[in-house]
Amino acid sequence: DRYDARSYSDKLFQKMSQVILDLGETESCIIEGRLSDYLLRNNPSHIAVLVTAPFEDRVEIVRKKRGLNKKKGAKLVKQQQKAREAFYKRYSAGKWKMTSGKDIVVNRAKLGREGCKDVIAAAYRYKVAQLEG
Repeated sequence: DRYDARSYSDKLFQKMSQVILDLGETESCIIEGRLSDYLLRNNPSHIAVLVTAPFEDRVEIVRKKRGLNKKKGAKLVKQQQKAREAFYKRYSAGKWKMTSGKDIVVNRAKLGREGCKDVIAAAYRYKVAQLEG
């Protein structure tokens, strides 16, 4: 019985990583976040997408969704961004940034949810045709 010194978060990330890698090898799927762009970077059918918006627009989206005032919405957006950056840094050994290595960056504030979906779907169709051709 060896003692496993990894934290619960580290163990969870290891299992989650394996699921992401397995899915990427066997299925056509969309995986949001969880460092999937980094984990799947060597997968030839992978498309790395960042859906983002300017800070004020993200605050407004979060504020409306959660029923918060502007100050609390801004605080939550900053906390979420900081947590995402820390997650990326920790599990990519500081080698990957959320905004690096993206094939597509779409602005949700400009395109809306449906517009982002349409751009990503078009990129997917192109990638499939490229791999088949």
